[in-house]
Amino acid sequence: MITAKMIQMQFNSVSASEAGDYFQVLFEEDVDNSEARYFLVQCQFEFPDEEEFYIESDDTRLCRHFEVKTAL
Repeated sequence: MITAKMIQMQFNSVSASEAGDYFQVLFEEDVDNSEARYFLVQCQFEFPDEEEFYIESDDTRLCRHFEVKTAL
């Protein structure tokens, strides 16, 4: 069993978008600054059996596919 460490982040802006079966939510510290902190969550519903989400962030340790069971 793999246990995950909780990471707490705070952002000033959030936006959601869709393209076909793909959806994403983008949290940003400063929308006018491309160097600012961000956190992106992307999922697709084309193959609903897959429980993986793609996570991308300015923190490169968080950039990969994750299995997400619950998100608060």
